[in-house]
Amino acid sequence: MTKELMQLEVDSDLKKAFLACVSRAYNGKVEQGILDLMRIYVERAQGTPGQKMIKEKVKEYDTQCDVLIVFMHAGTEEVFEVNSYQKNLARALVDNGADIVVGAHPHTLQPIEFYNGKPIFYSIGNLIFWHIDDDIDGLTCIFDITVDKNGFKSLKLHPLFIKSYKVYYLERGEGKYASRYGQIIDLMNKLCKPNGIEFTEDGGMVRE
Repeated sequence: MTKELMQLEVDSDLKKAFLACVSRAYNGKVEQGILDLMRIYVERAQGTPGQKMIKEKVKEYDTQCDVLIVFMHAGTEEVFEVNSYQKNLARALVDNGADIVVGAHPHTLQPIEFYNGKPIFYSIGNLIFWHIDDDIDGLTCIFDITVDKNGFKSLKLHPLFIKSYKVYYLERGEGKYASRYGQIIDLMNKLCKPNGIEFTEDGGMVRE
């Protein structure tokens, strides 16, 4: 249910499209594919039919909508760092027409970056999911994004904390887990500042 962590605010006449690409591991062999009515898994390697298929689908959908949002299932679980495969895939999606790339699979928050003016959310964490560590995958957010026909406009974070399968919506300075609010904002600043992105105390995004 990770995609529920993203809330989109759009104009009623905005024509938008969603596309998902995935990565899977079977017996230690990492594979990737595209989800478009069905999943097709092919060997992971730059330039394989799978890579070509993803790029062609992104290009195709880009011509049919105002804003194309691509969901990417890739990355290393339970870490805050982005691996090279994630970065290469996300940037290739942008190069071929994606306006916003949203990542899942690591179960943690990971950096946001703007590549060629388009935002990449490498991992948006968990929502309703078991977790291993309060200070790793227990920290998450709702990503409140506003878009228009020109694409991304703004972002605001709403910190959440997962504890014993329960999700707590956090308010600054209030509630049982009040300290987690600042912890999550600080974490996102640590992850995103190297990319020229900071967040205010109320979760608003500021770019350098």
